[in-house]
Parts: sequence; structure tokens; C-alpha cells
Amino acid sequence: MPDWHYQHRGEAKGPVTDDQLKALCDAGVVSVSTPVWRQGFVDWTTLGDTDFSYVHQSSRTVAAGGSGSVPRAGSGHGAGHVSDRASAPTERYLRGSVDEAYDVDDLSMWRFFVRCLTERYAMFTGRARRKEYWSFVLFYIVTVVAIFLGGSLIDAAVGNIGPENVRSAPVVTLAGYILFSLAMLIPGLSVLVRRLHDIGLSGWLVLIGIIPLGGLALLIMALIPTQFGPNRHGPAPLAPPGG
Repeated sequence: MPDWHYQHRGEAKGPVTDDQLKALCDAGVVSVSTPVWRQGFVDWTTLGDTDFSYVHQSSRTVAAGGSGSVPRAGSGHGAGHVSDRASAPTERYLRGSVDEAYDVDDLSMWRFFVRCLTERYAMFTGRARRKEYWSFVLFYIVTVVAIFLGGSLIDAAVGNIGPENVRSAPVVTLAGYILFSLAMLIPGLSVLVRRLHDIGLSGWLVLIGIIPLGGLALLIMALIPTQFGPNRHGPAPLAPPGG
């Protein structure tokens, strides 16, 4: 069952299974000094201080002249660095599993937006860092602008708007905007709930958006940095810089 989270280059990644964590150890991505977290842990702890015995065996193999290389430990809560001598097959395995199966949060803004619309469309659990939330907001606004520009051109072409039809309405534009807003309602709420979780707040606070100035308060909350370390909603999606 995938329940391990680990830090690598200042980013919290996972969840991964025991077998996947073993592969990361073999590749030198994870070492005894890598901070990890799983359900039941109070805070991040180094892998060497857990009951995961495989990492100790892997370390002894490397010390005896194995082909792998255990990376040096990062400072503070930082993760170990990827070994330059990791085998090519292992690198390919990791590249496929980490980038596609793991909960990797070092995505581009576009990929964050796509993930909000696909695998996290109605995900109201877990946490979302600021980049994930504001990526969704950015492309939401860009799409709305595109709808209004394209819809206006179509409405003008079919005669819905224009000097000769002063009482007509931009039907195409309004229909496109309404349909898009309805489609974005669930992923928009879910990413906002996860953003609130990320700063240690209850997702039910989204309800303040229905009161005057409530939406502004939510936007201000969405600007608060990630709460370091695991909270009641899960592990942090992003470790602090340099740690």
C-alpha cells in the first residue's frame, strides 16, 4: 500500500509503496538520512530512524563496493541527492514511476491546471501548495477571457450583437461562460479546499465565500505559504527552501 512520503531536493514526494521505496534506495535517490513521513508519524524523520530495514541493507551493499551510490544527506530536513552513478535501467524505472505514479509537486503551472481537471477533479482531501491553486486561477481567467473574445466574435457574426440589434443579447458568449463556470465549479472548490488544508485550516471555510467580502478573505488565505511538516490533512506538499 503506498503510504511513504519522502523529501527530495526540497520537495515532498509520494506516496510510494515499500517496493518503490526500495527502488529509490537502490538508485541512490533515498538514503538513511532522507526525511520521510507516513501515517502515524508525528513529524518528518530520517529513514534510518524508522523500521524500514531495507535501507540499511542497501547502505551496506554500497559500502562493500556495489554499483549503487548512497547520496550525502542534505542539511536540515533536506533530502539526499540523486546519485550520478545510478544505473540506466533504474533511472528509467524511477523516471516513469515518480513522474507518473507518485504525487510529485514540482509540476509546471499548466500541468498543475490539467491535474486539477483530471485526477484531482473532485479531490477534497489532502493539501495543495500555492503554485497549484494559483495555476488553476491563472488558466481559469485566461479561458474566461478567451470565451468572451471568441463568443463576442461569433455573436457579432450571427447578428446577436451590433448597432442594428441594440436590444439583443450575446447568447453564445453567455452560454459559453455559464457552461464553463459550471464545469469548473467542482475542481475550483476542491483545489480551494486543499489550499485551506495546506495552511492548516478547515475546508469548510469555503462557505464564507457566500458572505460579503468572504471571497476576498479566501483569496488572502490562498496567499499564505505552505505549513511546513505534516498536519491533520497530510504531509506538506513542499518543503521550505534549503531544508
